[in-house]
Amino acid sequence: MTPASPVIRKAVFPVGGMGTRFLPATLAIPKEMLPVVDKPLIQYAVEEAYAAGIRGYASDITRTYAYDPGSDFAAMIDVMDAAQQELVAGGGIGKSPVDLHVLSHFKAADVLRQFDIINVSAEDAFSSDITATFYPHGLGHHLGCNVHDKGGNLANAQGDLLPPPEKYPKLRSASPMVANQIHTVEPGLYFIPALLEKLRQGEHASKINWSRVDDFLPFGGIRIEDNIVVHADGSLENLTRDAFRDVT
Repeated sequence: MTPASPVIRKAVFPVGGMGTRFLPATLAIPKEMLPVVDKPLIQYAVEEAYAAGIRGYASDITRTYAYDPGSDFAAMIDVMDAAQQELVAGGGIGKSPVDLHVLSHFKAADVLRQFDIINVSAEDAFSSDITATFYPHGLGHHLGCNVHDKGGNLANAQGDLLPPPEKYPKLRSASPMVANQIHTVEPGLYFIPALLEKLRQGEHASKINWSRVDDFLPFGGIRIEDNIVVHADGSLENLTRDAFRDVT
């Protein structure tokens, strides 16, 4: 008797990259959205996956890798990965995305301290907005039929909006997590010359070990992103870690 073939439930589309082989077109449009006949390139893959029985959501996944596994940058990626997984575990029904965002800044500050980039406490780095120079975006957002799905700041089902958080008025997600939502969790650390120069010229410049900044500047930065679903029974599932594990 021939054993039944395993049923494929997930499909991963690796569409990262700068699209340099398609310049100059990719200066204006991502390579996966380039039109082929009458629809975007990625639409062909999505339609084929759908025809094969794949059902699900859009995904938003980011990973950073180091060419030299023995470098300080590789070590920083490992530390950031552990911090990101702690933030993933912090999700759950009723949890505040704003509180998790604040926690992510303290995690970022801990990494900066561990690698001798700042010479002050995590609390000082957060209160003086130093972390915002190295981590200038939100922790995550809703994920659904769109990559940046709507509804992250709704107060109720009638569509009333929550007032924006005073310190972070542009966060995509501020309303408490509820069952069956999918969220991204994507902390990062970046070495962006324009932002660093502003910090270098400001009142908190002495809190930075600039020689260490110079060490990491060529690498650009780190982002690690997963997609999580909060189930009705209170359990939390990391959809993308399992997908990557299956691929590798």
